[in-house]
Amino acid sequence: MMKSLAKFNDLRTKPNFSAIEKSRKRAKQNLRTGEILGQIAGARGDVSAEVVADLLKLSGCDKANGELTNLVDKKGRVFNCPHSLISANTRLDTNYQVKTARRHRKRIYEAFVDRIDEIKEYDLNVSFLTPTFPNLLGVGFADNNSFQTKAWELFLQSKIFGEFFYAGFSKTEWTLGGSGERIRSGRAFDLHEDGINYHSHVLCINYKSFAEGETFQLENKLEFMKNDKHCTANDRRLLRNSLRVVSAWTKCLQKAHREIFGSSLKVNTNSGRVKFTFQNVPINEIQAFDMEESKNGVFWEIAKTVNYTAKGNNYNGLPPELLLEAENVFRGKRLINPFGVFRKQVVKASATSQSLVKPPTK
Repeated sequence: MMKSLAKFNDLRTKPNFSAIEKSRKRAKQNLRTGEILGQIAGARGDVSAEVVADLLKLSGCDKANGELTNLVDKKGRVFNCPHSLISANTRLDTNYQVKTARRHRKRIYEAFVDRIDEIKEYDLNVSFLTPTFPNLLGVGFADNNSFQTKAWELFLQSKIFGEFFYAGFSKTEWTLGGSGERIRSGRAFDLHEDGINYHSHVLCINYKSFAEGETFQLENKLEFMKNDKHCTANDRRLLRNSLRVVSAWTKCLQKAHREIFGSSLKVNTNSGRVKFTFQNVPINEIQAFDMEESKNGVFWEIAKTVNYTAKGNNYNGLPPELLLEAENVFRGKRLINPFGVFRKQVVKASATSQSLVKPPTK
């Protein structure tokens, strides 16, 4: 006991060099992003974006030099850097994303803990899903955001959603397309040639179980099961559940594409379904609010769900005009999107004790 306590106190007094190095790396990314954003914002006369750019640059200098300075904007207002970045509510600051994600992790974890007895009583399931969006070459952040918002709206209103899902949280991430070939060749990012890759992380409570795996794996398993005598009816049912959700998601994407862009969406897969990954989460591993003790349970999936919107190097790789568009699109945008009964819980900033309506028989 004394050895454990001594080790704990030792950890508290020793600096975490890994965390310090990560913080410095994020500071350098903030500095670079602020420089690029400031150039284009100044040229376009976007005062609000200029303020964000100045805050990002100041954040980078503060972290790198270990100093705390103040910023006076063009209107003579004085900003304290760390507080101003939080108040600015911009997703371009990677340190802000880390702090916000930490707060959301605890809030979402408490929401799941509040429901754990009802989940067990009604034999519900917890799943971690990764639906993807098509890479729309030449389409910037604003139109992509409209397309994704419409697709999610259609999916949440669909019959499949009401049949399978009770509640959950989702968050969309993005990366620059063509990364492998682009990095090898050393060329700059081109929106029309590379596009932007989007995918969502969804942690949800669902009425029905799913088969695990990606779309193409599930399709191959279902084809194999047709001639496999050892497969049970339950195995086939789980596969069909997963593929029904993928098909519904694909249809919502196609309908959203027609409404936003006025053209049909071509899915470049043999089956015509988009990439979608299913993973079941063991609810019996919820223990303490400690990531190290829950790496295979719900808390670990929560950490992945609210990780980040984009890594700092993605912002650094954007052309200046796209960086300004990203700042305008993501400024003030919610980091996570709750649905079902969790929506009311997050709005109230605390878990509530609403009674669960008994789900339909499986």
